[in-house]
Amino acid sequence: MSLLWSRSSRGIRWSVATAQRAREIALAGSDMLMRARVAGRSPDAIRNVGACCVRLELLGTKLQPGGWTVGLRAPQARGDGFVAAIGGAPGDHRRGILDALVMARHCEGGDQVTFLGEDALERWLPLGAVVEISPIWQETDFFDLHRQFRAIDTDGSGEIDAAEVGQLLRRVLGEEPSEEQVAEARLSARLHELSERAAERLRVLHAGEPWKGALTAAEGSFAALVGGTGLEDGCGEASEGAAGMGGDG
Repeated sequence: MSLLWSRSSRGIRWSVATAQRAREIALAGSDMLMRARVAGRSPDAIRNVGACCVRLELLGTKLQPGGWTVGLRAPQARGDGFVAAIGGAPGDHRRGILDALVMARHCEGGDQVTFLGEDALERWLPLGAVVEISPIWQETDFFDLHRQFRAIDTDGSGEIDAAEVGQLLRRVLGEEPSEEQVAEARLSARLHELSERAAERLRVLHAGEPWKGALTAAEGSFAALVGGTGLEDGCGEASEGAAGMGGDG
């Protein structure tokens, strides 16, 4: 079961151009920066679906709960060296935390990026490092599912509950899924939903002022994407390919 959903989550991709748009939008909002400390690595729930993230503890102002697209600037980055990230800000006792997938690893043989792996995150953002965050867009219904797995929304609610995910897994596995497997499936679907919506939102935002759809660097240039971010040493280069489905701008 874990292998099935791990493969799916590793397929979260953006075009390089989408990540470039995020970088430019983040830079435009750099007069309202937030700060956060690197507090940990991927929690078990993220690891179990094959993803990797950095856990950030916000200092001072907190993000509203939901899914977020943000720009991150590492301590070693130059002024414009933002990197795009997507992730979730819980609204429970973990308020003030952002688990962020950093979209800066070049997919082998293509013009796409996926999230940095654990080793690259550890080198680029060691524990205790203080990063700057430029909020770009909030997905307010990140913790609901309105589109993913629509085919199994049997009650027509527009949301996929645990029972409906369980039906899908029974068909795939041929056996009764555990509660943990259902939770992993729902998280995997949420991450894909967030990735796809964020890519589209970045396209719409970038089409307006002040960019009017024009990137300041050559579109699709991975070197331009990571320039000045501190990832130029190869942390963001392709390792294993990210096959499968995922967002693309």
